[in-house]
Amino acid sequence: MYKLLIVDDEKLIRKGIIAKLSHNNLNFSWTGEAANGSEALTLIESEKPDIVLADVRMPVMDGIQLIRYCRENFPQIRFIILSGYAEFSYAEQALNMGVRAYILKPVDDKNLVQTIQRVMKEISCSKKADENARKVVTLGKDMDTLRMERVLNQLFHTSKIHEKEMLLEQTDLNKTGHNHSYMLAILNVDSSSYYHSSFKFDDLELIKFSIKNVLEEVPCDCGKMIADNQNDVNQIFILFFSGDRLKLRTACDTYIRNIYSKLRMYLRLSITIGISGIEESLTNEIYKQSRLAFEQRLALGGNQIFYYEKIAGSPALPVPEHKIKLLQRCMEISDLNGIQSILDDIFLSKEASDMAGIYIRLVYSEVISSLLKVCSSYGVNKPADTDFLSGEVIEYLEDSRQIAGYLYTMISAILTGVKTERADCKEIVEKVKAFIHNNYAGEITVGELADKYAINPDYLSSVFKQETGKNIIRYLTELRIEKACQLLRDSQAKVSDISYSTGYNDRQYFNRVFKKITGTTPAEYRNMKSEPPPN
Repeated sequence: MYKLLIVDDEKLIRKGIIAKLSHNNLNFSWTGEAANGSEALTLIESEKPDIVLADVRMPVMDGIQLIRYCRENFPQIRFIILSGYAEFSYAEQALNMGVRAYILKPVDDKNLVQTIQRVMKEISCSKKADENARKVVTLGKDMDTLRMERVLNQLFHTSKIHEKEMLLEQTDLNKTGHNHSYMLAILNVDSSSYYHSSFKFDDLELIKFSIKNVLEEVPCDCGKMIADNQNDVNQIFILFFSGDRLKLRTACDTYIRNIYSKLRMYLRLSITIGISGIEESLTNEIYKQSRLAFEQRLALGGNQIFYYEKIAGSPALPVPEHKIKLLQRCMEISDLNGIQSILDDIFLSKEASDMAGIYIRLVYSEVISSLLKVCSSYGVNKPADTDFLSGEVIEYLEDSRQIAGYLYTMISAILTGVKTERADCKEIVEKVKAFIHNNYAGEITVGELADKYAINPDYLSSVFKQETGKNIIRYLTELRIEKACQLLRDSQAKVSDISYSTGYNDRQYFNRVFKKITGTTPAEYRNMKSEPPPN
């Protein structure tokens, strides 16, 4: 039996999906519900669902953010996207992150059931394959290798001096008498290896196991150690060491080119490799260098070998401030064509091909800064996607073309959403106000208004108050009392008739509401208005 989590901000939709699945005899050992991505994460961490059916657009944390987080932390989960917004950019982002299907609202019963059944079958096959791969991996590693892998990861990912010294004591590589020099290579399995080939993302452990077999079998004229990068599931470390600097450089270069050609030939994988310079001590500096070399893929594309020493002395290029200012202006007026042209000019120009990866990060940061200024000028809160704002999403992109495309998709979605939401809010509020003015004598509820204009009741209440400064019930009450005052002034109708004609069947309740709003009873109000003015 499998576990299913349904994530949608509409409760009726969640309940409807559960009912449809039950009606079609699709039963689960656990079925959970969440109104947004944040609630979903709590349930995911505690229940570990097998399948998550999630809406794209939700408050607090949307579907794309949830998928991106789970891809890193819960890669075994199968996602199915559910949305009423048939926008290719959102579907493309989701599918590029391993989403198994994309279903449009309103949900078709047959499509829903077939999709769930297909994903359940995929999970069954994948679990069997994973179990076999785990057995092979477990048998292929001894305790010394596991310990050294853990130590190297801690060493590469820490910058604290006292922690480095403690970790070095646990290795045999940096002890007195060895006098080793070191080089580090980061080998990355590019996403195109499982998006554009027979491999799938679920095959990643098997892919890495096959790669390590090649790495172990290919001879090297210096010492080497192989370890997973525990901070990035797509990466493998190769640490080279030797007492002879010249021999180390030659051996490393020969080995890397050898394994690169074999991996492409036999496994048909897209592999990007970043190689550090030579360091006399084993610290996280060597990791930083190999990382900077690897990030050259952002400017030059993946499936290549990059050397830190080729960029170490490169002069820093100035940030194109005039282009950034022009981009901000285009964002202010929502000129989507202009935004796309300028992003392409920044990231795809000839000058961009000479940019180091660190420079691309800097330019990315400037673009985000301009977007936040525009959002602030609109009076809109900053986007909630922390990976987008911080630039961490660059880790999942492979070149400057993808970065430019991603930025355009996100910026246009944000600006279009802001513009549409503001226009839609005003239009809906005006319609609700007109309906209230024409039907104030009848029974009116927030729920009925929400159904009439196909909008969530809580959201309707929120936007109505934003536009009018009053909630719907207060607005309706004040209108009814205003109409009652007019009738008390201009007619001789009975108070009970006026009460009924303004929507109050209970005269005593009408009297209480009237006095609360005006400070007088209906009779007192009529008498005051009928008295002649003093001389």
